Amino acid sequence: MAGGAWPGIRASAADVERITARLFLTRGDPRRNLTTFGVLLTLAAVIAAAGVVADSTATVIGAMIVAPLMTPILGTALAIVLADRRQILVNLGLVLAGTAAVVAIAISLVPPLAVVGLTLESGAYGESFGALLLFGTNVAAIIATGLAIMLGARLRDAAGEAGLRVGALGARTVATVVLSLVLVAAPLAYGSWQALQEQIILSRAEPVAGRWAAEQGWQLTDIRVERGTLRVVAMGPLPEASRPALRQQLDDAGLDGVDAVVTLVVGGSRTLTAD
Repeated sequence: MAGGAWPGIRASAADVERITARLFLTRGDPRRNLTTFGVLLTLAAVIAAAGVVADSTATVIGAMIVAPLMTPILGTALAIVLADRRQILVNLGLVLAGTAAVVAIAISLVPPLAVVGLTLESGAYGESFGALLLFGTNVAAIIATGLAIMLGARLRDAAGEAGLRVGALGARTVATVVLSLVLVAAPLAYGSWQALQEQIILSRAEPVAGRWAAEQGWQLTDIRVERGTLRVVAMGPLPEASRPALRQQLDDAGLDGVDAVVTLVVGGSRTLTAD
């Protein structure tokens, strides 16, 4: 990369005029642009919510196609590149207003917001926060990526050639974008690390619990990790399976620091004819 630009990529004045007309909804016919944005956003939210409830991947993909939130998000990146404070506020306002609307009525943007609305309604606040965090991470990543691409294509120089007013782009502005990306990515990375640790615990505990149940003449029916606690469910006849024996085997497998809760279902399964 020479001179801060990407080899072979150079935005022209015509490119700038086309991009600004597409991404700045208050340019051209603002009333028509904003009405279209609102209608598409509403449709995308309804489609995404229906897809999540019905567990339909195709429906959720359809919501991604309809969703118009990408326009003001990329518009924010463009406004930052041009150091256009008015357009930064306008586009951020559209993103925030669109976000609030989709939670109210509920591309990798609208489906998480629909999940936020649905999980809030059902009282699953942890899942709601996770979906909102995913949305925030996507938005920050899109803005940061768009900013890098536009700067690499020397879009600021092309905007000056097109006669557009280009403000001074300070290091503080770029640092703010990078910081916002780090702030939303950090908890997501921590959640991923936590999920990885839980999977490691599960992979080591499952064969141990399976052997323990077989030795007791019982059957392991479920094993999972929830908030760092290993939960084991086993079913079998009386007498009950020995829970201390399982604890000892887990300790021997190096899982002595993992809390374990065992649920024993006394009984068994029977195969009966329809008669």
